[in-house]
Amino acid sequence: MVFKFSQVCQLLENMEKVAQHEPQLPRYRADQTRRTTIVEWFAKHRSTLMEPTINGPAILSILFPERRKDMVYGMQEVRLATKVSTLMRFRAPQITQLYKYSEWGNGDMPACAQNATKEWDGSLVGDPITVDKILEVLEQLTAKCRFSSPAIQSKRNLSMDTDKILHGVLIKLRSWQIKWFLRVVLQQFTTVALDENLVLREYHFLLPELLHFQNDFEAVFALLKGPLSCYDSKPDIRVQKMLRMEASKHLRPTVGVKVGRPHFRKAWANGYGSLMTQDRRALHSVIKAALRVGTPGCLVKSKCILLGELVVYSDREQKILEFHKIRKHVSRSGSFIGVLQDSQCHDYEHLMIVLFDVLLVDDDITMSQGLQMRRDVLRRLVKYIPGRAMRSEWTILDFRSTGAEELKDLFARALALKYEGYILKPALSPYFPLQAQHEEWLPNFFVKLKKDYLADMGGSKDVGDFAVVGARYDSMLALKTGMDGSIRWTDFYLGCLTNKDSVRFGEKRKFKIVAVIKSESCIPKADLAYLNSHGQFRSIEYREGLELEPFDIVKNYGYGRSMAVAFKEPFVVEVLGSGYDKPSNESFLMLRHPRIKKVHRD
Repeated sequence: MVFKFSQVCQLLENMEKVAQHEPQLPRYRADQTRRTTIVEWFAKHRSTLMEPTINGPAILSILFPERRKDMVYGMQEVRLATKVSTLMRFRAPQITQLYKYSEWGNGDMPACAQNATKEWDGSLVGDPITVDKILEVLEQLTAKCRFSSPAIQSKRNLSMDTDKILHGVLIKLRSWQIKWFLRVVLQQFTTVALDENLVLREYHFLLPELLHFQNDFEAVFALLKGPLSCYDSKPDIRVQKMLRMEASKHLRPTVGVKVGRPHFRKAWANGYGSLMTQDRRALHSVIKAALRVGTPGCLVKSKCILLGELVVYSDREQKILEFHKIRKHVSRSGSFIGVLQDSQCHDYEHLMIVLFDVLLVDDDITMSQGLQMRRDVLRRLVKYIPGRAMRSEWTILDFRSTGAEELKDLFARALALKYEGYILKPALSPYFPLQAQHEEWLPNFFVKLKKDYLADMGGSKDVGDFAVVGARYDSMLALKTGMDGSIRWTDFYLGCLTNKDSVRFGEKRKFKIVAVIKSESCIPKADLAYLNSHGQFRSIEYREGLELEPFDIVKNYGYGRSMAVAFKEPFVVEVLGSGYDKPSNESFLMLRHPRIKKVHRD
């Protein structure tokens, strides 16, 4: 039995119709309709989805392409559009239709590809494309990229011509299916935001917890088709909690399979999902020494799983250095990225590992124990090596008595020492909530405590005023704003005046681009609308190297795209950040995680 790609596309298409309904549905009704659409789709296909021969990882890889951090395509809209038009031999009118995505109000590139290929719908009859075939094509496309994980690269079939198999898939898909296929490749569903927890739970009631336990589709479905195959995919809700507790007894962490992150309150996440053992080889000997590998004092007989953070330590300054120092010590798939303006590696700087948790020691599944017990295991397991390996500092707080006051004192100390903040973790909770040894409720999330979260309680914020000197349009981000018909620009370029004193004597202004702020989550909707509506009266076309009459632009050395328009009279915005960091290929410090707080309109 097979599962057709068109069946997955139908779910996505139905979800898009809800988002694009005219007139726009009230929020509560739209949420209810989306939920009903998902529930009914899984109810319709449940018996097929649970067949042993159905490729579950392929279906989830299509529904949640952004979760496949191990698959890197190395293609954005421009390159993918060129490949599609070449492989499908578009005529001039179709090419024109395809590239309309670069103009505001026309949708993203996959939507324009749908319009360009609509006339061919139904012209080729053949076997339907299955999700297995789609995953095979995706794996072959990403296996060619050195930034994909070693596991994906090992699947490359040198006898396969990727252009040929890609063409073979495209010509068999209908136009609306091509749209979704291209969005999977771009790893962005611009018009659809699937409720991940609902989708996973409708597929199988254990999936959300299993993916938290092991963040790997293949590993999770191996469990569902192996030791957990006796569990129905959607049992009565009244017995689900009991069944989860029972199922947790079959869970064992596996060395080499990524463990899911805990749930954070007030946290930003970033990181590479692929295996980076070779890129961190400078730490291999340090980790072995910290674990006493090869000595009588080593407590590990065969395997262990530790959690830690990589940092750079300075022997000269006797401290851990800033985040940006890491990039000149660690490559990504052999390439050092963003280091053009960084100093050379000094002999007194080196990598260090800070270990903060242990999940497995041989056959002892420590992740099922409370944090306090895991820390005791970590203390016995890891040897402190000054400047090379250490356990993270921690303090037990009892909020039933003096914990709140102690936390205030600790936080004040952290600010004085210029720490980023603290993470609060429940002392008695296991790493994976399902593995609690009793049915008492335990908190299953961590709390990030940082000064910019506490502004309303007297805390300070890292803020600054910047000029918005230009902008550009990103069709995929435009769709996510819900303002596609009225939005002209999604990315805004922040500049700093570099010749303030000379300007007073009549010299032309010079702005250095210091950051690009994108509409997604970083600009309040009201301010985004203001910048778009008022910016059209200030904008002039801009190309790199073009001399502007109002001011000059000092070249930015980052890897981002250059702006498309400049604003004759720049806007002034208040920008909020979380500390300061050195941007890639630059020599100055800039706000970390910059986002617009407000536009100054006076």
